[in-house]
Amino acid sequence: TRYWRDWSSDVRSSEQIARLHVDHDHETDLVRGLLCLPCNRAIGLLRDDPEVARRAAEYLTMPVQERRIRLVG
Repeated sequence: TRYWRDWSSDVRSSEQIARLHVDHDHETDLVRGLLCLPCNRAIGLLRDDPEVARRAAEYLTMPVQERRIRLVG
């Protein structure tokens, strides 16, 4: 469901979003909140798993020098 209001996404609250999508738990069908489409898709791609989301956030905040980079080839 789309809402055409000038509201903020529950994830990107600092940005004004014109279209919000109802986010729901796929196991219970309960509504969790309103998200912009990119945030809603990102959560889906992270398999609705808070641990995967935490690891992704840690990766994004980790200094490049501390990352373990493996080159294949």
